[in-house]
Amino acid sequence: MKSRFERAVNKVERRLSQLYFETHYKLQLKIGVVKKTQIVTPDGEGEKVALFKPNTVETFEFPKVFNFIRKASFTIEYPEIALWKFSNATVFCDSDIVITEKGNAVWQKYFYYNYAKNIVGDANFVNEEHGIISYKKAKRTIEVDTAFSLIGVFSHVWAHVLVEYYPKFLVIKDAIADSKGKVTVLVPEIKDAQTNQIIYDELKKYDIDILVVHKGDAVKTHTLYYIERPTRFTDHEDCLAPGDMAVPKVVADYLRTHLVLPRTVGISKDPKYSKLFLLRRGGIGKGLLNVEEVEDYFRNKGFYFVEPHKVSLEEKIKIFYSAEVIVGPLGSAFTNLVFCRPGTKVMQFSNYQRLFENYISMQIQYNGIDVLYVTGEDDKNAYNMTHCSYYVPLEKIKAAATYHGIL
Repeated sequence: MKSRFERAVNKVERRLSQLYFETHYKLQLKIGVVKKTQIVTPDGEGEKVALFKPNTVETFEFPKVFNFIRKASFTIEYPEIALWKFSNATVFCDSDIVITEKGNAVWQKYFYYNYAKNIVGDANFVNEEHGIISYKKAKRTIEVDTAFSLIGVFSHVWAHVLVEYYPKFLVIKDAIADSKGKVTVLVPEIKDAQTNQIIYDELKKYDIDILVVHKGDAVKTHTLYYIERPTRFTDHEDCLAPGDMAVPKVVADYLRTHLVLPRTVGISKDPKYSKLFLLRRGGIGKGLLNVEEVEDYFRNKGFYFVEPHKVSLEEKIKIFYSAEVIVGPLGSAFTNLVFCRPGTKVMQFSNYQRLFENYISMQIQYNGIDVLYVTGEDDKNAYNMTHCSYYVPLEKIKAAATYHGIL
């Protein structure tokens, strides 16, 4: 527990930090580096071109948790998602903000039920208060006649691209048809080869131009076709709750029919990959503290160890398609369960908060993956319990593996 003196010092530090922000913010507003505007919905700002999905009521299954949850589910309302057309609008790289012809900000995640606990990840975001947003002007603005946007927060990150950006291709034909001309697709600078491959393989199917938008850039368009992220991920969170990161059925179906099935036709299973251990290296928090002894145990049981981002896309798909059993500390590597066959058994080690990250629900109910979580003791001194490290006793892991039938 902190002493009275330490608490007083922390209070002074927070106040000084707040004063610095307020002074710097006022100066940026005065010189025009930062602008303020009203956050609005697309209605009245643009024209609805096509429907990605109607209002739906969807049920999601919780994963099983060893010695805790046997079966549980919840039902949520998932609002309509549409493709919108805006005139004279501006979008930013690594941001979900759209500045409309009227000067307002279409920023749809502000209206999500969980916005209040969402730590915003928009690169141009400065501040929001009572529906008024402050945002930084871009370093450079590129002008384009007609554009379809694939840029936004984390639009270059594999796990996010799978469920937040790749599914936007479902309505690109509607944009092309409505434009009656050449459309320029705005894509971020993507350094990951696998992410690049799935995006550009899809882009090659259309008669379009491509503009790579770099960090710090904005694009001003005469006509903009824009769809919000169809899976409502939080950018970064203090805590997780049921419904956060729940993938709607339309997204799961699109991934299966357009990404997975075409790339798994004719694949033969390789027995070398029947038992996988997914390595997790680096990152902030969420680490298994006794990972060395856990890795040693499964290595002695004949598991194949893999870091999925270090192999080619084709090899990665073969690895996961061949797997019968997959274990490891929870991380983005588990997004690749989308390539697994129904019935694959999965055991993930996780801190407590991550039990409520409903991304994995897609794998359970739409892809037929048998998932079991195993928790232990979380780091009580972590700054954020969602991203904290944790310890799971090896004996508990052994018991869970026997219970789940993977050894």
